[in-house]
Amino acid sequence: MSERSSKPKKENLYSRLNGNGTHKGILINILIVNFFYRIFGEGFRVLLIPFAEDIMNWTDYEYGLILAIGGYASMAVVFLLGIVVDIQFKRTTMVVGLICTIVSAVVFTRVSILALSIVFYGLFAIGQQLMMISTNTFIANETKKGQDRTRGFTANQTTRGIANALAPIISMYMLTIPGLNFDWAFTIMAGFAVVALILVFTLKLVVEETPKAEIEYAEKLSKDSQDEFTQFSDKKEDKKSILGVQVSFGLGRMLMGFTSGVAIPFVGWYIYAEFLTDNYINATEMWGWLNCIFWIVLTFGYILMGLFAEKIGKEIIIVISWALVIPAAVGIMLANTFYVAAIFYIIRAFFAMCPSAAWNSFMYEWIAPKHRGKTLGILQTGQRGMRATGTLIGGLAFASLGTILFPIAMTAYPIAGLIPLIQSKIVKKRLAKQKKDEKE
Repeated sequence: MSERSSKPKKENLYSRLNGNGTHKGILINILIVNFFYRIFGEGFRVLLIPFAEDIMNWTDYEYGLILAIGGYASMAVVFLLGIVVDIQFKRTTMVVGLICTIVSAVVFTRVSILALSIVFYGLFAIGQQLMMISTNTFIANETKKGQDRTRGFTANQTTRGIANALAPIISMYMLTIPGLNFDWAFTIMAGFAVVALILVFTLKLVVEETPKAEIEYAEKLSKDSQDEFTQFSDKKEDKKSILGVQVSFGLGRMLMGFTSGVAIPFVGWYIYAEFLTDNYINATEMWGWLNCIFWIVLTFGYILMGLFAEKIGKEIIIVISWALVIPAAVGIMLANTFYVAAIFYIIRAFFAMCPSAAWNSFMYEWIAPKHRGKTLGILQTGQRGMRATGTLIGGLAFASLGTILFPIAMTAYPIAGLIPLIQSKIVKKRLAKQKKDEKE
């Protein structure tokens, strides 16, 4: 036998997934990193409201202003971040995102000037977006169309739910320890982001030697699993059809971004200020337990959606779930006790957030791997910009309208889901007709 023939055949990128499960192991590693990051991220979110209400005494407008400008800051850079995600390994972009959020958490409470609070919250928002784009693009590139991808995003959301259920308990418990104030609570929670950063360097997160090879692997996976965009040719008309669906996702995200910006930041703010601050001695502890139960329920919801979304039809389940957000918002508006408000607060979040794995799975079917980072960057730019605008308006709107603002804003949710659903159906119907005509 010749020396050439005795050499083992070089293994291609796609065969490695089925051969030794290396890519599956990496997917697990990314979930581990995200678990520790999510404990930190949710801890920051939970601590923010009592810090703003009890320590800083910010008004509705000031609270909305900080969140809005943070949203504008992330919007300003998120498209560029998406491009970086496409041309660099996801590990590189995750490192940058983690460093941004760690610095923000350590400094945020240690400044007393509103302008500086805005700057460091903006840094946190930028880091959050970079972690989100990196993680979601990674999962999309490592999974096949359909149940496999939906399960990948469901696993990510389930990990997030468990982490977010632990975060309120940890963060609120720290505030009960003598000598531990908000400065130290935020800093200690940042320790979980430091753990995530260490894991990014120690866990195996890439297989291929270059980002280009990583994209080639994802393209092979998309083609074999027949992602929707692979059904179209390179003709100008077909490219326009795919772009049309992507634009419909953008319109849906922008609509949801604006209306959720108007209402969502003020739902928790309202419940804490209206039902907890003056009525319970242990207001921060009650707020922590509410958020813990909130995420436990959502975790089961993520699992439930992951099991049935593909069987029922992920596009349909998204629209139905988002329509049910409206009566839940009415429940919050009419609630006259903390416990009633808390129940509807959880129900609203259940129907609003649990379909997110199905939404991501649906969306990535229409985006080629080599464009996923930048496309998501564009979509997030629109969504974050509209959300920031909504939050800026929301502070004034909530002060003027009160809780009736919640159900009014929620009416946009099912519309946001219907826009890409209808557009994708139109494009697929046109493609089927085109193929039928060509065959005839």
